[in-house]
Amino acid sequence: GKCVLTPPGVRRVIVELLGPRKAKHLASSCCGGAGLGLELWDYLRLRNPEISFCGEEQSRELCDVANLYSYAYGVSAGEIVERDVLTIPEERERQRYDMIVMDVPRGRNVTELCQSTDPRLYGFTKRNIYADWIFIQDALYRLSEHGSAAVIVTPGSLIRRNEVSLREQIVVNDWLEAVITFPNNLYPKDHTGRELLIFNKAKKRKGKIIFLDISGYCQRTGRNVHSLTEEGIKLAKKVFDSAEQIPGVSAVCGREEIGENAFSLKPLQYIRRTGEKEIQSGITLEEIAQIVRGSQLLKKSDIKESGAAFFINIKDIQNARLEFGQADRIQRTSSVCKAKFRISKDDILLTSKGAVLKAAIVEANPPEAYISGNITMIRVDQRKYDPYVLFEFLISEQGQIALERIQSGTTIRIISNASLQTLKVPNYDLARMKQIGGQLRRNQERYYREITEATTRFQKERGRLLDELEELT
Repeated sequence: GKCVLTPPGVRRVIVELLGPRKAKHLASSCCGGAGLGLELWDYLRLRNPEISFCGEEQSRELCDVANLYSYAYGVSAGEIVERDVLTIPEERERQRYDMIVMDVPRGRNVTELCQSTDPRLYGFTKRNIYADWIFIQDALYRLSEHGSAAVIVTPGSLIRRNEVSLREQIVVNDWLEAVITFPNNLYPKDHTGRELLIFNKAKKRKGKIIFLDISGYCQRTGRNVHSLTEEGIKLAKKVFDSAEQIPGVSAVCGREEIGENAFSLKPLQYIRRTGEKEIQSGITLEEIAQIVRGSQLLKKSDIKESGAAFFINIKDIQNARLEFGQADRIQRTSSVCKAKFRISKDDILLTSKGAVLKAAIVEANPPEAYISGNITMIRVDQRKYDPYVLFEFLISEQGQIALERIQSGTTIRIISNASLQTLKVPNYDLARMKQIGGQLRRNQERYYREITEATTRFQKERGRLLDELEELT
């Protein structure tokens, strides 16, 4: 079987955070060679000499490896068992362990059909579920009423809309103690970041969750491979023990604030940047605008040089302005030419997918153009808000931080319509905002007009001078 080892720095963090606790029965699910679980077991037995260890792994080969490691560590009370976490556990397995550790296998994180008979998914009503949430729910199902667990997941599990009810359940039950963001590239040949969820069914800090970002505390150890620094490990321990709020690093939040953010568990969404202003009086984007994601249905045969309409993609947003010069042309008969995808004056266009976040506002009298699936269109209800004021907020430092918070993905960033709807924007006096918005519009129009005139003058004078130069020969 293929075994991806949990990086040493990640193991160290888990041992530092859970090691001081008491436990009689420790389980390591998806244990591979059992390195993570045995390292924690070795630390725990200093205080709990009688602690038992159970390693669980789907692969028979890896069970044999784990057995060898278990013997080498000197585990006397324990076992390594062959088990697939995705199978429904028996009732007798419920609340069996005081502590569970799990590094969710990334290759197995695919959508699974929900089974109504699965007691771990009680109250979950969706037809499908991502496997990582079955793994998380498995740990919670088998954890004793006073138990703790450490589960390593990829970032999507913290924000996906599909499992929002399960995140809500965990927050309402007050079982989540901390969420820690690790650096990218800790796992060989895997650039995806990892998040550590620390659960505790007997929390001392009731109603509070610690969010911590140590993604910047890394050093390069090989080609595209990083490791967690000693400073990062110590910082995780310090913040976890003290619940200290450090700008740019950590935040401590209550259930109400997490509920307001659709039960997102993404640390970046709650951690304040140094010098960042908090929006005191805000409204959400869905209250003031219609949000439309572009069409994914374009066929290569739809693109024609003689096409009467344009198809807007990421490359066509340059320097906060929409440029049609290199845009694809399409036939009006294309399936993407639907009214809802057509741009209009004052629409704000955002890249919903890509490495860099780009934005533009549609100027007056645009040609017929439709947006691709990589673009999100924000059409402001001008009775409620001014589009130019909103645009300025979105491209400001504060707006960019707010948008970064709701992005998912690591290398390719994605902004979903659902997350945009909950984005908070400043609430201003409407009459004064419209007045300033009008001035912003006129200022931008004058700027672009003067750029065009200056460019024309430059090209004309350059041509004249080159003609003079030609006459000298």
